[in-house]
Amino acid sequence: MRFRQLKRLLMLAMALAFVLAVMPSALAEDEAQLQIAGGNASGDVFQVVFYSSAPEGPMEETLSVQIDGQPVDLKSVKPISYADPGTTYVFLFDTNTAVTERALPDMKSIAERILAGMGTQDNALIAPLGGKISAADITDDADKLNAALESLTKDESGTDLYSTMSDALKLLSGTDKSLRPRKCLIVMADGLDSSSSGISALELSNQISTSNVPIYMIALTYNTKTAERVEAAKTISGFARQSPGGLNIMLKNDGVTVESAADLILAQHNMYFLAVLDSAAVRAVTQEDSAEVTLTFAAASGTLSDTQTLSLASLPKAEATAEPTAEPIAAVEESPQPVIDNGGGKGFFDVVKEKLLALPVWILWAAGAAVVVVIALIVLLSVLNKKKKKKTAAPGTIVRFGTVSEETPGQLSAPDICVVRLGEKEKICCEISMPLSFAIGKDPKNAQLILADDPIIAPVQCRLIWKNGAVWVEEKSKKGKTLLNGSPIERATRLNSGDVLQMGSFEYRVFWEQR
Repeated sequence: MRFRQLKRLLMLAMALAFVLAVMPSALAEDEAQLQIAGGNASGDVFQVVFYSSAPEGPMEETLSVQIDGQPVDLKSVKPISYADPGTTYVFLFDTNTAVTERALPDMKSIAERILAGMGTQDNALIAPLGGKISAADITDDADKLNAALESLTKDESGTDLYSTMSDALKLLSGTDKSLRPRKCLIVMADGLDSSSSGISALELSNQISTSNVPIYMIALTYNTKTAERVEAAKTISGFARQSPGGLNIMLKNDGVTVESAADLILAQHNMYFLAVLDSAAVRAVTQEDSAEVTLTFAAASGTLSDTQTLSLASLPKAEATAEPTAEPIAAVEESPQPVIDNGGGKGFFDVVKEKLLALPVWILWAAGAAVVVVIALIVLLSVLNKKKKKKTAAPGTIVRFGTVSEETPGQLSAPDICVVRLGEKEKICCEISMPLSFAIGKDPKNAQLILADDPIIAPVQCRLIWKNGAVWVEEKSKKGKTLLNGSPIERATRLNSGDVLQMGSFEYRVFWEQR
């Protein structure tokens, strides 16, 4: 373990030394930048991940933070390499190009060098352009990653550049548990998209501008100067510039070698910082599941600033405290206070102490043992009571608005789930022992959780599914969209406990727990 960490630090040092001497043409932009790349909760702090290319690093004195326009004090600012939360790397390889036969060995060598610099918290995915992008293929197993590299061969089926990049960005912008707090997309291609279907360059560009995922483009030009390839190289360099801390590299141009290309990416990826905030300070500003976060850096070259909407759903919310109700105070007749014989001026506790010390030792031991037994009984009863409450609903039993309906029992490995309507008064819509799936809507024939009091909800709005050890949500409505944490559901999407579904006129928070 220590050897691996030492090896990584040495590689990073070499990469940083190279960046200081590399030609400006290899970089995405020469001007100093600041871009927010995301945020994550860790214990009692909220960390804003951001990129800064200013020569001097940001400090507490030069960096300020605002949440929804209100200032929030910084706890600290640190380079991400000092407290790396882990990175998910997605590599995309162009295996169908005029230069593939000479480029494929170079692409593999670049990937191998980057993978060798991965930390213990990192993982990666390797796929060809046009291949399937799935979270199931993300792994930290070095043998599996090397095998995936070795399996890459020349393919004549075409280059679906834009659609594959789009799928990768959707994955990296998602909430799958395999994803690390930091993400990056590494694309090695000549820039030409030969697909007649899929998405356009403009659609991909719009997606990049909102994804907050850094893109490192390695253009496989090899000094090729045809008009078509020059325009293709310009297009993919634009993709890199749109992303936070993006980097565009022209391989085998301007002296950029395979080794230096990998070192550039490693160095660029470590030009990130963590702005650490106190979770309670953030929640003092807003209790919403998302907020606009603004970072302002008073750099030597001028003021740098960026604003992004970040999810706060993982932050604990402050518990609402009810206002105490004033009770009328009845008149109390004064009664004479008891007179305590304190033994001639001694304090009360002094007298008690003396009397206890005068008792036989066996009585004191017996009293202590009795106290221990009482405490143990209380703990035992508490545990048994919790277990009893846990089993109040049989598998497949759905409790909705006080009405019980028996459904087909699900697997015993399914979770307990609770759906809570948000509003003036939070209302539990259902508490169930999860069957394999159940539908939500207002149609009593086809929905198991019936929201009959919502006039605009669809007969079947969505379906919750127990699959692969987790709860998933699937859109079923054709007229009214179901939103997950404010975003439309395009396909079956995994639910994290505490996520918010917007259906019809209301929002619902879904909690689930594995039994």
